Amino acid sequence: YSICEKVQNCFENPVSNIPLVVKPAKQFEVKPRISKALVELVDLPATIAKMGGFELSYTQFGKPLLETLAGNETHKDAVFCEGGRIHGEEQCMEKGHGPESPYYPRLATQGSEGPEHTKATMMRMGNIKYTMRLYEKDELYDLDKDPMELKNLIDEPEYQETVWKMKERLLQYFMETGDFVPMGRD
Repeated sequence: YSICEKVQNCFENPVSNIPLVVKPAKQFEVKPRISKALVELVDLPATIAKMGGFELSYTQFGKPLLETLAGNETHKDAVFCEGGRIHGEEQCMEKGHGPESPYYPRLATQGSEGPEHTKATMMRMGNIKYTMRLYEKDELYDLDKDPMELKNLIDEPEYQETVWKMKERLLQYFMETGDFVPMGRD
C-alpha cells in the first residue's frame, strides 16, 4: 500500500519502514540477503565511523551495522520515530500557503490547533508497532495480522501487557537519549 503525503506524526510503513541498501567495501564481511533486522538512520553515522576507524566527535545514539551486515538478524530490540509539535509552536505550521498551493489541504490542517500534526513517538519491536500521541489516542498494531494498520489494538484486553511493555521501553528510550551532557565546555 502507499500513502499520498507524509506528515510529521504519521508513521505508516511507507514513511517509517524505508528499505536500506548497503554495499560496503570488500574488507567487511557481508552476507548478501534481505534482512528483517530493525535499523534506524542514526545507525548510519555509527557504521561509517566504525568502517572508517574514527570516533565521532559528538554524542550519538546509533549502533554500527557491521554484525548485521555479516549475517546477524538482530540489530536492535526496538526502533523509534518522533515527530510533530506541541500546541502553540507556530514556527512549525508552514503558514502562508493559499488554496492555489498543491500542499494547501495538508498545510491548512497543519495550521490548526487540533491533533493533526502534533507530538507523537512511534516505536517498533519485532512486528508490533506502538505510537504514543500527546493529544489523541495511542495506537498499537500487530503488523503480522494487520499490515495496513487498520485495527488499533490499544484498548484490546489481550494486548494490555504488550502496551505496558512498549511504554516501558519507550520510557527507557527517552531516558537514554533525552538529556545528555555536551562533549565540550561552552
